[in-house]
Amino acid sequence: ELYPDVPGFADSRGLAYALVGQNARAIADFEVFADAPDRDPDDRELRKQWIRALEKGENPFDEETLARLLDLPF
Repeated sequence: ELYPDVPGFADSRGLAYALVGQNARAIADFEVFADAPDRDPDDRELRKQWIRALEKGENPFDEETLARLLDLPF
């Protein structure tokens, strides 16, 4: 709540929202990240893919994706 428009914070918070089924909030946070011009273009595109999936009611976070995001072995 203190830093709603900081892309890194929004990105992490968006993932948390998505994992608990709060898709609208997740989308809003991923949009903050995707619109940030200082982020890697590939990372920005990945967030746009997540947004599109969430808008359809799909979960873009399978075990492999989560392991990669959390830097865990899959």
